[in-house]
Amino acid sequence: MARTAAAPAHPDSWSAELAAWNKKWDTDNDREPTAEELPQYLTEPKAALDTLKKRIETTRGEGVRLGSAPNLEDSRTMLVYDGLVTIGKALHQAQRGGAETVPGREDVRGQWSLLQSRHRVPGTSGLICLTTGGNAYDEPVAVVELDPGGEGPGTLKFVGLGWPTGREQPKNCVIPSSTP
Repeated sequence: MARTAAAPAHPDSWSAELAAWNKKWDTDNDREPTAEELPQYLTEPKAALDTLKKRIETTRGEGVRLGSAPNLEDSRTMLVYDGLVTIGKALHQAQRGGAETVPGREDVRGQWSLLQSRHRVPGTSGLICLTTGGNAYDEPVAVVELDPGGEGPGTLKFVGLGWPTGREQPKNCVIPSSTP
């Protein structure tokens, strides 16, 4: 018996949601959407996921042992990648001086509230936009169907995205000023 649940991320999220968006676009329009018309809350995370997949394959191709094989379906690899990219963005923004200069902890901490709008982080789990309190704003969750399977391991089938605010993230990840 399949069960529906929420997961922090799923590798099929962006391609499935973008396909649904394109289908609706085709119904309503007689032309292809321009790059500016494509929903960045779908295209930027899809590009981030494509980058992660390419990095995994490149690393494997170079003969680097990864320990266990990365499994995108359980979302852990995606979330660790997002965390590293977010930390990297904050470090980059906090960097002052030469390449040898290491930003202090307070300098990096001061960057968290700036990770929105033009400084948003395109993560594999969605656009990472942090409030002034350093909390994720409207980070989507993947709705998945858990199928235990008859033999062997079960599977997680992507069903859709759930948005904490009830709708997708605003363009450019601009967070309302009243959000803590």
